[in-house]
Amino acid sequence: MLKSIALSTLLIASASASAVELQLRDTQNGIYVKATEQSEPASGLTVNVANVPQLNDASFTTDERGRVFIPLTLNSSRSVKVEASDMGQSVASTTIF
Repeated sequence: MLKSIALSTLLIASASASAVELQLRDTQNGIYVKATEQSEPASGLTVNVANVPQLNDASFTTDERGRVFIPLTLNSSRSVKVEASDMGQSVASTTIF
């Protein structure tokens, strides 16, 4: 009986936790980020670029449609890691090449 209760609690907890998905589209001047959670726009997320030195201290916030534009001026081809967080807790990250 105890195992059954613990398993039910675990299933309820994992079902309530939802994943944020990041979609990236790069352009000549930067990256468009779209954040969704359960196919709905994820607004108010803080988005950072992790491996671009000129943006170390910069953070961007998704709008009501879950979108944000991050300006980048990279002279050479390199990967860019984008991380999203909600209230200081990381919720998603992805890399664009």
